[in-house]
Amino acid sequence: MIQTLLSKDDNSIPMLERKTKFLAKKICSLEYKGKIFIPNKMKYRYSYVIFEEDTIFINLNKVLLHPNLEFCLDEILIYNLAKYYNYINGLLFNDDCNDLKYLLEDMRNCGFYSNKTFFIKNNVAYYKDQGNLIYWEPTIEQIELNIEFDYQYFT
Repeated sequence: MIQTLLSKDDNSIPMLERKTKFLAKKICSLEYKGKIFIPNKMKYRYSYVIFEEDTIFINLNKVLLHPNLEFCLDEILIYNLAKYYNYINGLLFNDDCNDLKYLLEDMRNCGFYSNKTFFIKNNVAYYKDQGNLIYWEPTIEQIELNIEFDYQYFT
């Protein structure tokens, strides 16, 4: 589904922007103002954001577009929306700041964010637990959000 949504003219993904708007409204009660891009030469990170006034530009690694990784993509979008929420509300939004950590902890407690750092190998997401590799799985709430989004936009 996701791989067919690339816009050929500007390298943005309109359906991902719709999904991001849905997640922003549902989780953060925010009106998302931004764009999503897939840079051609992004190798070592899964995403980075650029803020300009009240707009966010989310840049995603194209590896996240694989259908097996749809929930990992959601996890990354939710993480970046937490940064956007803090930015819009005048709070700190750097990766290591307490304001962001507290918001992500609240999202984790609600089930919207897993807070497990995953890595991707052969289009499968894993995380490490006491040195063991474990398949990364979405939370029940993330699955329910996807069902709700699919129902709203595809029926």
